[in-house]
Amino acid sequence: MDFILSNTLPLVDYLTGCRCSFALYRLPYARACSLALQTSGGVPPAGGADELGSRPAFAMLPFDAGSAAMAVTVGADVCATGAAAIDCALRSVAPEPLPARSLALPDGGTTTRSDYGRAFDTVMRHLQSGEVRKIVLSRRRTIRRLVSPAAMFERACRRYPRTMVYLCHTPEAGTWIGCSPEIILDGTEAGWHTVALAGTMTADEASHLVWSGKNIEEQAIVTEYLRGRIARIGTIVTQSRPFTVRAGQLVHIKTEIAFAAPGHSIADIVATLHPTPAVCGLPREAALGIIGRAEGYDRSYYSGIVGPAGIDGQTHLYVNLRCARIGADALTLYAGGGILATSDVEAEWHETEEKMNTILSII
Repeated sequence: MDFILSNTLPLVDYLTGCRCSFALYRLPYARACSLALQTSGGVPPAGGADELGSRPAFAMLPFDAGSAAMAVTVGADVCATGAAAIDCALRSVAPEPLPARSLALPDGGTTTRSDYGRAFDTVMRHLQSGEVRKIVLSRRRTIRRLVSPAAMFERACRRYPRTMVYLCHTPEAGTWIGCSPEIILDGTEAGWHTVALAGTMTADEASHLVWSGKNIEEQAIVTEYLRGRIARIGTIVTQSRPFTVRAGQLVHIKTEIAFAAPGHSIADIVATLHPTPAVCGLPREAALGIIGRAEGYDRSYYSGIVGPAGIDGQTHLYVNLRCARIGADALTLYAGGGILATSDVEAEWHETEEKMNTILSII
């Protein structure tokens, strides 16, 4: 397959320490990866999400609009698909290296098991009181290790053919890598596609277990939410029945929704849909406040939006799941899971462990 970039790996790693902006990505089932490279310099200021879709770009938006992380778009001044074309494009740039101190991981941290337990208890009080129906509780883990971002990207492309794999670097956002199975917005103005993806089991469990009532309810909440939000801006064209899909060593319940939203920009649609209960909760505003208090850290780009918008006339935006931020000598991994009033803390902790294994397996 043409996502093998062996001759280019050292150059990609060098560029992740430079004052440039680029994104490598491989769409699900694609046989080649693509590059978006910005040569003009600069990124939109905070609030850049409003410019989403105004020019061909690779976007990376934070989970919460109130995050300290700014919305960034890597302008597709240079686009390339396939290993040879990507190698040629990358060798055409001569970026200025960043100061070594800026390559450190400034906001890393680890959510301990006791931290998670306290956060879980906080969330459960809000769920059991009826204030919210669902909360997605996340955690992070920082590992002190030297890694090759480029080699991780190549291994992810080999290991996870069903997901969107990306490696994105800007001086402002740092270096992020992820393997997401969840579409938030795909298509063109002629027709859009989104999915309700929730519920989690390991592939081994799925071979002999049926979906629990908790998982079925969790996914149905996401579907219900998306239908309501789409009704504000357009009309649903088709909706599938829920079905099971595999992403790496995990399986999820998925519903596909095709819809039309004439007169609405990509930025409008994303702002209407995101964040869904698959990464936040329901009701949305109440869930956002609870998450901020319970988790005790800024999710930054984890569970935000990532992917190409308007490149070659197509948009493929994903929820930034199974991801990590990479620093000079460490990386921070993120994972989360949906919590209902019937959830069990040990089962939820185990689910986040399984999700983090997606990135751990490519280090």
